[in-house]
Amino acid sequence: MMMKNVTKVSPDLNKRLIRGKIDQLNDLPAPNAHIMQVIRLLRQEEVDITELITAIEADQTLVAKILKIINAGYYSFKNQIDSVERAVCLLGILKIKEIVYAASIMDLFTDEDKKEWEHAYTSSALMTAILKNNEIPVAISLPITTLMHDIGKVVLRRCNPQKYRMAMQLMETKKVANYAAETEILQITHAEAGAYLLQKWDMAEDIYMPVSYHHDQEPPTSYVIETALLQIVDWVDARARDFDHAKPSKAIMAAAGFDAIDWQSYVTFQRQQIRELKGKF
Repeated sequence: MMMKNVTKVSPDLNKRLIRGKIDQLNDLPAPNAHIMQVIRLLRQEEVDITELITAIEADQTLVAKILKIINAGYYSFKNQIDSVERAVCLLGILKIKEIVYAASIMDLFTDEDKKEWEHAYTSSALMTAILKNNEIPVAISLPITTLMHDIGKVVLRRCNPQKYRMAMQLMETKKVANYAAETEILQITHAEAGAYLLQKWDMAEDIYMPVSYHHDQEPPTSYVIETALLQIVDWVDARARDFDHAKPSKAIMAAAGFDAIDWQSYVTFQRQQIRELKGKF
């Protein structure tokens, strides 16, 4: 029997096809121009603190969001922080960068996206705790990556709400993973949509690449440890909330050197953290 020739789609061609699908979608969300300017300042190797504070304070809506996040309870300050300058002095540039990114996407999450926002925020808090307690050689932006890892769900829901609802119904009825249902109905996953959106926002590669990989089963060609940690915190936070969620990929855990670690203990930790944050943000 003759075998048919199978033409493999190259990764580059597949990426172009994915981007073409997203480009056909209307009303893609984006942070405003002022927030993008602040983000560009934060991406400089040597951040001018005075210039940064001035840029943030020029947008009082952004200031209000930043102070709301800082005073939500996670940073455990005894007294309310009432100025951007004091926040920068107390937290440093990296934490302020995380908070600005959080503020930049807050408005993209509507009431309909409440579960996604809470999951993203507490997952990011968990990532920060894991990195604080362990010396792991990863990109310093990984908590920011975690905060944005499910932004593709917002994109798909906003751009094609009817098909997104169909995908979620398929997930419930067939008990399949959300990304599998998205592929069947929308021909694109929220991981792919989110990664491309972050590229369009001019985010760094070490942010959007782990987002694109965070439901893959095979080890990626880059950011293996970042991808493994993102899959871990995604799973831990879902389990802490009693959501059905596939375990992290065994192949990726092995490639990252995490296959012998029992991450189940973090579920208890995360349940406590969620309780502490609940109602504060």
